[in-house]
Amino acid sequence: MSARRRVVAALAVLALLVAGCAHRPSAQVRYRDAKRAYDYTTTLADAVVAQAREVFPELTFDLNYTQKFDDDWTSCSGEPYQNGEAPRAFGWTPSRTLLVSPADPPGTVHLVEPIAQVFLDSGWTVAYDHLDHEVGQSLVISKDGVSIRFTPRPPDAPENMVNDLIISVVGPCQFSPDDFADFDAADPDAYFGDD
Repeated sequence: MSARRRVVAALAVLALLVAGCAHRPSAQVRYRDAKRAYDYTTTLADAVVAQAREVFPELTFDLNYTQKFDDDWTSCSGEPYQNGEAPRAFGWTPSRTLLVSPADPPGTVHLVEPIAQVFLDSGWTVAYDHLDHEVGQSLVISKDGVSIRFTPRPPDAPENMVNDLIISVVGPCQFSPDDFADFDAADPDAYFGDD
């Protein structure tokens, strides 16, 4: 299945998920929504990687990936919570770091717009574009409460800096399941089971 088809199919599921977040749903619904959003955001992050490889077949995109760090979540409830507790609301934040070679020309800023274009063509919009900034180059595109951030290596970065492109997905803010403190990003199957 192409990257575009995976994204379109996942967006249909996400639209149903976002529509149900106006009030605090039941425990069963919150768990189901957490699983759906996890599947969507991690699949989307992988689809962006696939798109990069499709657009630039002449480059090598080595994925530097550790599940427990790269398929995690962050609180979006604004309320304090401690380790071992779950926030009232959270969003999935999977990221993918691609080591790009050869680094000729150096930097990865020039790769971002061609990779993002397939998503823009399917209805995503530019949330902000800082690709022409001297420091902190990035492009963020969004759709239906989800964002994809591209953080490239600038072309004038020190030579000892890794030639990478970081892709980060930020899922919608959603209510946490009751037992969300038990989620371990290193072993999501232990939490979600075979649902």
